[in-house]
This record gives sequence, structure tokens and C-alpha cells, in this order.
Amino acid sequence: MKSFILKLLGIIFSICVLMCIIYQTYFYLKKNYEIMVVKVSTFEKKSGANGIFYKNETVLNFEGYGNIIKNIHPDGTKIGMQSKIARIYKTQEDVKKFEKLEQLKEELLDLKKIQNENFIKHCDFNGLNKRINENYINLLKNINDKDFNKIIDDKKNLTFLFNLKQLMTNKNMSFNGSITSIENEIKKIKQNLNKPKVILSNQSGYFIGNIDGLENECCLENVEKLDIKEFEDYLKKTNVFKVCDGKHAKILTDSKILFKAIMPTKNLVNQKINSSCKIKFKETGEEIIAYLDNAILDFNSENSIAIFEIYDINDKICNLRKSEAEIVFYETEGFKIPKSAIKINNNNEVGAYVVTGAVMKFKKINILFEDSDFAICEYDEKNNKKNDYIKDLDTIIVRGRNLYDNKKI
Repeated sequence: MKSFILKLLGIIFSICVLMCIIYQTYFYLKKNYEIMVVKVSTFEKKSGANGIFYKNETVLNFEGYGNIIKNIHPDGTKIGMQSKIARIYKTQEDVKKFEKLEQLKEELLDLKKIQNENFIKHCDFNGLNKRINENYINLLKNINDKDFNKIIDDKKNLTFLFNLKQLMTNKNMSFNGSITSIENEIKKIKQNLNKPKVILSNQSGYFIGNIDGLENECCLENVEKLDIKEFEDYLKKTNVFKVCDGKHAKILTDSKILFKAIMPTKNLVNQKINSSCKIKFKETGEEIIAYLDNAILDFNSENSIAIFEIYDINDKICNLRKSEAEIVFYETEGFKIPKSAIKINNNNEVGAYVVTGAVMKFKKINILFEDSDFAICEYDEKNNKKNDYIKDLDTIIVRGRNLYDNKKI
């Protein structure tokens, strides 16, 4: 028992001595060297940009058709040749009647659908509740975003789902009375309605309900027309305007859009043509996938030109002509190392000094990209297993005098 106590006391004493040595070493390092532990993190190679969209568009001129023209499709809708794109009405009262008629027709179809016994039989009650919750969340979001077209759709969907739920929970319930009432109302409106004239599209593509005045200038064939200086001047003076007079619309006839942008030359160097990237547009806040179509580099200038291909067509992209953006070329795992820690050894290798036990060792790094203060260095599983490369959780010397390999500290 006595010997056990002595052994235990000896172990405790050894631990205390070891902790004192570690503390003194750490204190010495802090006093004579600035150190830090490197950790693997995820970094983005990104750059700011400012540019203009180039698209192939055909302008539709509705002048001469009539005074009251209403577009049928929301922006970004894909349409075919000879598709209905607009209606012409004689009076404003006819517009209201026709919109009411369309609404009643949809309600009638929904009620007849849920009255069908086969439809009810194959409905899942739990799935129905889930759809109601999802539509309710979407409604709140669209109310917050003030997206009125989507709010109308959400309300229609919720009405349909709640009616369906009522039938599923009450077998004796019927909407026959509502169906008859709607059918009578439809007949009454039709008797007093001047039928609108329909305008057909002579192009296929994506419908856009307004123009901005740059459709001819900013087409795909003109994307390389201006050099860097000319394009910078064009960006400054371009005044994008929208004509929303109800007499003009357009069709985006090509599914490819090009975004021509000015960005720092140093951020564009070494980027590969056809490589994918993400672009977040300041104008809309959305982030989409794009591909680097061309890089027009000017090594004597701070800025160069990048041209990106975009195929993700939606209502926001359709309406964009000019925007600032953030380009994310790629994401990578690596180490963030202060520039002051980076050294070059006698073999002309780039690296940093790492604290290994009681000595410092020079370990190599591969720099991916850098700014004025830090360098992002590659993390490679293979290199992480080698002793000659910096690896995860290494302690590097950020600042210190007279650094050399195998120096005792």
C-alpha cells in the first residue's frame, strides 16, 4: 500500500514537472515567436464583377391592336410558335368580366375533380396535411415578398386542399350546390361579355412583358464588339430603362444568355475556359450556375473582361440587363496562412517553419490564391501524410528572427 502511494505521488510529480516544462516552452515561444495552429477550412475563390447581359430577343409591338392589351403569361414562361401571348379587350369592364370568368372556370374544375369518388379514394390524408402546411408556408413567404401572382396561386391551392380535406373527413358533404351556382354565374357572364381578340406569337422562346431599349445593341453577336476601355465607358453611361406601356413585349429566342463583365485581372488569370462557377447577382440576390465562355485579359490593366454563359432561364434573369455580381470560381479545402509566415528556403521552395518538439522544421506549401495579408494553401490528403508538407493542426511560426531548419527553440 505504501509503495503504491509513493508510485502515485511520483506520477503526479512527473506530470507537474512536464506541465511546467510545457508552460515554460509555450511562454518562451510566445515571447520570442508569434505562433499559430493551422486548421483545414473551406474557402471560396471569388471576385467582384460588373456587367451587362447579352441576349437574342425579338420585340413585339402591340400598337394598333387596341387600347386594352393584357399579357397572358408571366415573365420567363416558355412558349411555342403560334402560342397565345396576349388578349385585346374593348372595355375595362370586359377585362374584369373575363378574369372573373377564368377564375370561376378553375374553381368549377377543382370542385368537380374532388367530387370524383376515384380521386378521393386514392388520396393520402397525411400527405394532404403536409401539402396544406407547405402551401401555407409558401403563402406567408410570398406575402412577405409581395409577389402578388404567387399569392393568388397559393390562395387557390389552399382553397382546393381545404375543400378536399372537408370531403375526406365528412363523407356526407357535397359541393353540388356550389357547382350549380358557379355554372349559372358562368352562363350569366358569357351572355354580357365581348369576347377578347387573341394575339399569337410568331416566335418560340421565353416571354417577357416589357422592353428595356437595349435589345438590338446587346444581342449575342455583339458581345465581343467593345474592348475593355470601350466596355468600361459603356457600363458607366448605359441607362437601362423599361417600357411598361402595355404596347410592347418581347420573346427571348435563344436559351443561352451571356454575361459580359469587368473584373480584376488578377482574379481572372488561370481560370479555365468552360469551367463552371456560381454567380450571385446584386440586382436580384439570386445565385446561379454559369460557365466561363471567354476571358479577354489585359495584363497591363487592373481590369479585364470575362464572358459567362448562362442557361438557367427564369423571370428574374429574363428581366436583368445590367448588374453587379460576385463570381465564385470554386470552393476548396485549405489552410489560411499569414503572409509573414511564408518563407523560401535554400532550395527555392515555398513554405513555413513549423514547431516540431523542441526544434523548428521547414515545411512546404502550395499556394492556391492570396491577397495582401493571407495566402490560401492547398490541403491534400497525400501531402498531409508527408512530413515535408504542412498538415492539419501544425503549429507554424508567424513571426520570429533568424529562422532556419532544425533550429532549437
